[in-house]
Amino acid sequence: MEAGVGPRKPAIEITVHPAVEGGSVLRELLAGLEEQGVPWEVEVAGGEAVALAHRAAGRSVLRVGLAVAGDGTVVLHHAQLPPERPVQHLPRADAAQARLAGQNAGRLVKGLPLEGLSQPPSGSGSSAPDRRVDPAAVAGVVLQVLRRLGILPR
Repeated sequence: MEAGVGPRKPAIEITVHPAVEGGSVLRELLAGLEEQGVPWEVEVAGGEAVALAHRAAGRSVLRVGLAVAGDGTVVLHHAQLPPERPVQHLPRADAAQARLAGQNAGRLVKGLPLEGLSQPPSGSGSSAPDRRVDPAAVAGVVLQVLRRLGILPR
């Protein structure tokens, strides 16, 4: 560790494409996070949204990451999920969807049920079209991680 540089603070990491850095999708995403009372850090970078969100989750002490691609696609990911299976994938999200993704990121951190996850993303590569994310299972994983990190009591 470098002199004067401490450990990363607990926050949801967000990677945002430069083309959408000041736009309404990001604004609403952050509003959803703020409603949940969860801190975040924003990094500007380009790339594919699912991969960026998974990398962001890997950087996050809370193990939760978000990405907003140049076309407005919003992805919510958890570090313990396979890279190709995000929690939520919203192609060309509108403001309401972006806000919901921010709220769900906060819920994921807090171990609360997620909203609006009725179907997996189209084109996710799953051979089982009716396979769904179990919010209770994801919340359980998050609680385990938070306890291991000492953020929540055991």
